Amino acid sequence: DGEIDEGCEAVCDTLAVDRSQVDVAAAGTSMPIAVGVVPAGPDCPWTAVPIEDWIAVVSGSGQGEGAFEVQISEHLSIDPRVGTILVSSGAAEPISIAVVQQGYEPCDTPVVVDPESSSVAASAGSTSFAVSTPSGTCAWAAEVISGVEWLAILGSAEGIGDGEVRLTFAANESGAERTGVVAITGGATHVVVQASSAGCGPWSPEGLGDLAAWWKADGIDGVVNGDPVAIWPDSSGREVDLLAEGSGPVFVENGDSSVVRFSNDEGHTMSRESTSVLRDAEGMLIYAVFKPFAIQNNPYVVHFSQAGSPASIRAGLMLRNSGTYWPRVGPLDSQGTNNGSSMVGSVSVGEFVMTGVAMTNGELSFWENGVDLLSGVPLSSGRFSNTAEREIHLGNDNYGSAFSGDIGEVIVVAAEVAETDRQRIEGYLAHKWGLEWRLPIDHPYRSAPPVEENCGDSLIAIPETNLVPAPGTAVPVEVQVSFGDGPAEIWSASTSSAWLAVVDSAAGDPSSGFALSALPNPGLSPRVATVSVESDSGAVSTFEIRQAAPCEHVGGPDCDNDGISDLCAILWGLSTDGDADGVPDDCGTSCPEDLNGDLVVDGADLTMLLAAWGEPTSNAADLDGNGVVDGADLAMLLAAWSEACSMP
Repeated sequence: DGEIDEGCEAVCDTLAVDRSQVDVAAAGTSMPIAVGVVPAGPDCPWTAVPIEDWIAVVSGSGQGEGAFEVQISEHLSIDPRVGTILVSSGAAEPISIAVVQQGYEPCDTPVVVDPESSSVAASAGSTSFAVSTPSGTCAWAAEVISGVEWLAILGSAEGIGDGEVRLTFAANESGAERTGVVAITGGATHVVVQASSAGCGPWSPEGLGDLAAWWKADGIDGVVNGDPVAIWPDSSGREVDLLAEGSGPVFVENGDSSVVRFSNDEGHTMSRESTSVLRDAEGMLIYAVFKPFAIQNNPYVVHFSQAGSPASIRAGLMLRNSGTYWPRVGPLDSQGTNNGSSMVGSVSVGEFVMTGVAMTNGELSFWENGVDLLSGVPLSSGRFSNTAEREIHLGNDNYGSAFSGDIGEVIVVAAEVAETDRQRIEGYLAHKWGLEWRLPIDHPYRSAPPVEENCGDSLIAIPETNLVPAPGTAVPVEVQVSFGDGPAEIWSASTSSAWLAVVDSAAGDPSSGFALSALPNPGLSPRVATVSVESDSGAVSTFEIRQAAPCEHVGGPDCDNDGISDLCAILWGLSTDGDADGVPDDCGTSCPEDLNGDLVVDGADLTMLLAAWGEPTSNAADLDGNGVVDGADLAMLLAAWSEACSMP
């Protein structure tokens, strides 16, 4: 009778959704999707389940008519992706909803690279630079275009929006500085200059213009392991040698990592009673590498005081009994409010540490292993006294606060120090004392110690583009040259392949450049040539020029079987095509109705004929040669329909 008997199960045989495909932008979105089941009711539930993990379904079940929400996460790629949501209900045929999400569009304006260049050591290592997209979220890609033999991208070379490019570089064993260039979408570049393994040696503090004193344990002569140290010579050339008071501390030999060991019980100290170090200085920096054995009686590692008044602290570093650092600076002759100090950090007993105390712009700063722990503490004066002499003590303050532990090195600069020089000091000390792993992750010398700069020629060659089209073109190349202390030397450019020539060269002019001329590519594949620019002193810059494949139709019809497709032969001028039918005139086929030359008369040929209909033309579609494509030509083509043609 057409009625469902009581107790029988409903047959859920009709399932519908309001869309079969969801199109989403790269940024992601959420939207509702309506669902209907017939018959409606509790006996016909439905469920919606996403197949991919980047698709989420909220409230993905119901009965009869209802809806669920689909949430699509952001797609950080340039390529689109496709996913599926499966909706099912009882015996009804399941429905698949396609989710098509687009990728981000390539950046159409230049990205910003920070920094624009980096200097790296001759030894192997890594570096990085940031990429930002001021015009909004877009896709970019990085590529090494110069220095490919030693410079490579570490990890992903692509990014969406703001990101980072990490680089790895091999050791430079060439004996000359070399340069690599990384190109970023939109024309931005990052230049990597790697130091030479010869000529540009390791950086040393002696290059600091205002170096006032430099005590390093490996600079002590005439002692062996276990000997007391009577004199700790100054390696700065200022002759600020320190003398032991009483029984001196002990020399502990360990090559470049030798130390001077101080004992609180013995009251060890190395001192200089009167010195002009820091006199009239507008700034100062004290760096020390040491290892405390214990913290007793608030010991000083380094202590500068007014001559004859050890309690009048002028500058130094105390370790508080509470386990904190106490960097101190008192620029004037009396302490009072001029004594800037603040207790910071946590001292690790039994471990080497590198600390820095500075007075810069009238403020106190403090660093531990390159990490800024204190800055901006104001001092009422930004200059030390121009009259008072100083007393210097290492391991003691001559006032009862003695240090127990090892001191390896102390560097004193009597001036404000730029951040770049401070970081060089940190890099030098960290790598010497095995503390490089304690430096901040973004420290410029975490991966390699600093090296001397400007000790030879620096040469950078940057092409306007590294990709040329198949027909050939000219490529301008900018050459940037800076010379060391020697006479200005000339440079010259050369290529590795005959198809790429150097033209318009102004070799030897540091402010000029040259151009490259590429011949047409007669082959079927892209090709690459290397360009080298070298100065007489051996500085080298290299990059690659890539020429595109001849045309996009490689592999198409080749009527004369010469390995070059017909369309490419026409585009390059190797063959003529007077009738503009896409087939070289010296080939043709056995049937002129085969307009596209695919050896069969079919719909493609009919389309070409109709496209030329009714207008005077010399096109191949004018089969009877009367100067117009009309019904007579159509009749000839239909008469040859499906005819197989052959090459003549």
